[in-house]
Amino acid sequence: MASSNPLKGTSPSKLKRIFEDLDLNKDSYITLTEIASSLSKINKYLRANYNLDEIELMFNQIDKNKDKKVGYTEYQEGLFNLNL
Repeated sequence: MASSNPLKGTSPSKLKRIFEDLDLNKDSYITLTEIASSLSKINKYLRANYNLDEIELMFNQIDKNKDKKVGYTEYQEGLFNLNL
């Protein structure tokens, strides 16, 4: 995995657009299934080449309440604390 977080310094409006783009069913949550369907988009956003196992580890770091879905607040707070 990469050694630094490429999303640090990203504007709040761009982070919101990324979240909305990954929320495929528009229910205001991102699930691992949605992320798996969007793996190439995620790698583009992160400027990396993560595999699904690595993305799942990141998802689990962000999903603080462990409900298998990430709302915008969890996403926003969790992105900058990722161990990439």
